[in-house]
Amino acid sequence: RVEEAEPLAEETITAAFLLDMSLGGVKLRVASDVTPGDRVWLSIGRCDRGADEIEMAGRVVWTLREDGYATATAGVEFDAFDGSTRSRVARFLAR
Repeated sequence: RVEEAEPLAEETITAAFLLDMSLGGVKLRVASDVTPGDRVWLSIGRCDRGADEIEMAGRVVWTLREDGYATATAGVEFDAFDGSTRSRVARFLAR
């Protein structure tokens, strides 16, 4: 689950659901409108472990909104991050 994902512009996504994650990015279910190219700030953590949150920036690379659904699926590519963050993401994925 993604606690917060907010574009670096004015709009804010207050909640999104993490569908898939790799060292390169995430696939999210979002209720807010995002478009490819939007910059976002992600705070990723597990529901039961708030202290383990990982924060990083990324860019929306694709979106899919199916007719009749209020939510959309979005692919976000992570910006480059340091070795420490990479290790934290790898540990998050291993759980």
